[in-house]
Amino acid sequence: MKFLCVLAHPEPASFTASLAHYGMRALEEEGHVVDAADLYAMQFDPVSDRRNFMGPFDPTRFDQQAEERFASANAGFSPDLQREMDRLSSCDVLVLQFPIWWLGMPAIMKGWIDRVFAIGRTYGGGRWFDRGIMRGKKAMLAVPSAGRKKPTRTTASMDPRSTCCGRSITGSWRSAALRSSSRS
Repeated sequence: MKFLCVLAHPEPASFTASLAHYGMRALEEEGHVVDAADLYAMQFDPVSDRRNFMGPFDPTRFDQQAEERFASANAGFSPDLQREMDRLSSCDVLVLQFPIWWLGMPAIMKGWIDRVFAIGRTYGGGRWFDRGIMRGKKAMLAVPSAGRKKPTRTTASMDPRSTCCGRSITGSWRSAALRSSSRS
């Protein structure tokens, strides 16, 4: 299988980055193909604006979704964004690796999702859920979280799956027809 592992942590020696690299090596040792996208090392720009596109659909008013539809139909995404979209399209499994900061993902990861999961590229045009463009692909969060061995009333609510981050990501995946992949 081909994995796209997207890492969002500014410190290359962090626990999060170490886990990501360990996981990628393990996947490769099992014979999988791994494409690593270290967003900080790439200096990925998380800001979604007119720079996403080669030319405007409407030069008088910026409407993100209208611009995405136009760019999808006319091969009009910027080269850096098109490269990330191609990486996503070619993988079998998407792994997002990041720490929880203020109950959510780092802004650079949110920006990657906002820019790469574009209408016409991952969803839209009646292609949602089980009819989505990404159907058959899997997605996984690899999110380390600090905590105690035995959760307390306050730490139990910090489970990444129950934060705003976990809910928003799984909602995006369902729209694109990505299946959540979990190991018990």
